[in-house]
Amino acid sequence: MIESPYNSDSDKRYCMLIRWLNEAGIEHSNVEPASADASFRRYFRVYTGKDSLIAVDTPPEHNDNPQFIDIASRLSDAGIHTPEIIRYSLENGYLLLEDFGTEVLQQALETADHNQTVRLYTDAISSITSMQQTAATKGLPLYNEQLLRTEMQLFTDWYLQQHLHYTPSNAELNTIEEVFTLCVNNAIEQPQAFVHRDYHCRNLMPTRNTMGIIDFQDAVLGPVTYDPVSLLKDVYLDWPEEFIAKFSNQHRLSLQPMPDIAQYTRWFDLMGLQRHIKVLGIFCRLNYRDGKAQYLNDLPLVLLHVVRTIGKYPELKKFLQLIKTITAKTEKTKA
Repeated sequence: MIESPYNSDSDKRYCMLIRWLNEAGIEHSNVEPASADASFRRYFRVYTGKDSLIAVDTPPEHNDNPQFIDIASRLSDAGIHTPEIIRYSLENGYLLLEDFGTEVLQQALETADHNQTVRLYTDAISSITSMQQTAATKGLPLYNEQLLRTEMQLFTDWYLQQHLHYTPSNAELNTIEEVFTLCVNNAIEQPQAFVHRDYHCRNLMPTRNTMGIIDFQDAVLGPVTYDPVSLLKDVYLDWPEEFIAKFSNQHRLSLQPMPDIAQYTRWFDLMGLQRHIKVLGIFCRLNYRDGKAQYLNDLPLVLLHVVRTIGKYPELKKFLQLIKTITAKTEKTKA
């Protein structure tokens, strides 16, 4: 048996994965960790001679594996470049996928010049357009009011109370609720389309001919600006306003009917606010519940996205003041 990179034979799921590969007749010289993500999934690179595949350890009690296979099929049928599923076991929670390599968009950008960056983002926006125009949406979960509110509640529960140890007053809770309602109404009034739901620089992989897309299993039917704002107001990258405007306009021009710039910008900004409010809570939950402390390093940029957006809209003035008050109080407490 190949030694587990986690804890030798005590890593039962790794050992089961190796057994599954062997029983499936997948000859391999080595199996090593490829990456991990914010969920309960683990990824391993399986070396098969000159080539390699990606094995995914995705425990069925924590992951909706039939959903992953379904979404992969929808995207593939729409011409979107997703990893081919070579083999899977729903019972055991294992997948064997095509290997897109080791470089995600975030890494590619480290050495990309201006023209290469423009090409990469043009391709990434074009992939969103293709998903929205051609991917099947029948039966997808709805990105409805309940789901939108449940996500934003993570901000109060995990970011404010758990991370900052700040309990909002009733008046502050009312202010937060007003923001939640504004974000929900903004999302619902938009045209609805296929939404990847986690479309950012770590889930896109530049390949030889097109942009490879991964981590799509949580796709829903939802607002058209969700994926563009996830990409352009990335929680891991900070782009200038003119860069964001250029590529958000590329997406706007693809919509039929096409909204005017003012309407689209409001949709885009407030959709980003909903996402970033949610992500503040998610990153804190990943630390305190799941022991993944690295996500706390990304909180300052996410909060910066929030502050920039709420500073643009007069109706969010109270929320801006609340954020400033909370920040000042928590910094004073730390001092």
